[in-house]
Formats: sequence, C-alpha cells, structure tokens
Amino acid sequence: MGTVFVFAEKGKQGGYPPLPVSGEEMEILPLAGDAAVSANGDADLAIIDCGANADDGLCLLREIKRDRPDLPIIFVTETSSEEVVLRAFKSGAREFFKRPLDLADFQKAVKNILKFKRDAAGKGSSLPDEGEEGSPPGLRSAQIPERLLRAISYIEQNLPNPLYLEEIATQACLSKYHFCRMFKKHVGATPIQFMLNRRIDRAKVLLRRPEFTISSVAIRTGFCDLSEFNKQFKRITGITPSAYRKSS
Repeated sequence: MGTVFVFAEKGKQGGYPPLPVSGEEMEILPLAGDAAVSANGDADLAIIDCGANADDGLCLLREIKRDRPDLPIIFVTETSSEEVVLRAFKSGAREFFKRPLDLADFQKAVKNILKFKRDAAGKGSSLPDEGEEGSPPGLRSAQIPERLLRAISYIEQNLPNPLYLEEIATQACLSKYHFCRMFKKHVGATPIQFMLNRRIDRAKVLLRRPEFTISSVAIRTGFCDLSEFNKQFKRITGITPSAYRKSS
C-alpha cells in the first residue's frame, strides 16, 4: 500500500477523519511545503485541506502537480466561490469538497480514487462495485480483458482532461483500429461514446452538489465550452443541466 499525504492547517492535523480503506498509511503534514510528496514515489493520493486559505492551498496544489502530475489530489476548503472551484480544477484537483465535510461522500471519494489509481498502476485488477459513485454502470471486470480495464481506468482518472483515442489505445497496448473493435465488442460502445457517457454520468453526480455551479461542473467533466456541455448533456439525457439540477 502507498501513503496518503494530508496537508492540513495546524488546527485540523490532530483530528483528521479516518480513511475508508483498512491498512492505509496516512501521513499528516503542514499546509506549507510539498517536499515529502515530491520525494516519495509511493504516494497514491494527496489531500489538501486549506481551510479559509484557498490561495495557499491552490499554490500548493500547483506545486505538487508540477512535480507529481500523476498524483490525484483532493482539495478541501471552507471557501466555495465559483472562482475557487474553477481554479482548483484547472490546477489539477481530482475532487473538491467544502467544509464542513460530508464524511460519507468524502470517504467514498477517497476509496474510489485509490481503487482507480491502483488498478491503473497494476496494483489491483477490478473496477469498483457497480453502483459506487464514479463506477461505470453495467460493467463487470470479469467480463472485460485486462488490457481494456487499464484503458477504462485511464479514462476514469482523466475525465476532466483532454482525452485522445491514440493515448487511450496505448494503455491497452493496441492499435487504434484493434482497440476500437475490441472495446465495442466487450463494452458495447465505442471508446468515445463511453467517454462521453461517463462524463455525463459524472456531471449528474456533481450537479446534485449545490457548491458546484454548472460552469464548474462542465470544466470538471472535461468540457471546455459550456455550450458544448449543455448540448451533449441534453443529447444524452434529454434535458439540460439546469433542468436536471432542479429535478434533483
């Protein structure tokens, strides 16, 4: 197991919530400085809990991402302005939580991120159980070849980022042609269709969280253009993001 680094304000370091996966090693560090993460290649997750000091937290987030671009980061703050949310995601945050924490949602996010991270690194071999937040609905790992599971995990980890067919196929060690054919056979959709569906599934989860504006949900799910997000969301769900939020 790797280490989970928690960067927290002094007042929060002593009473940080327990991690949801047994056997995790959690190291609590002061908010300033990222030398420990930069030097430790075994870290699987970093949590930045910056309280009201959003600027300090964002600065640390950028520094960690500069040295460890592969490291998923959860950003926690007492500030929930749209500007802070957008800056956190644009700086590379994988998840955003506002204090006071919903402990169940926070622990679920930690569990899912660690699972995807380790699956992609070859430390695990299965997808999250069907029904978990963030898991591809209807997929069972026993039905899917290992090389496709690696590609699916890569898509899941990089939903907020630009994704290209060539790089996804590389995760499966296949050419684009063979990858698309194999993916459609086992998953029932093309890689691009699957990616879009997963982005919309993720958007639905975020739209149910009032701290996220529709613009920040669009960016968090990989849509650089709000109009494109609205278009794809309505095409797949039949309603606009704002209508979905109201109905939820």
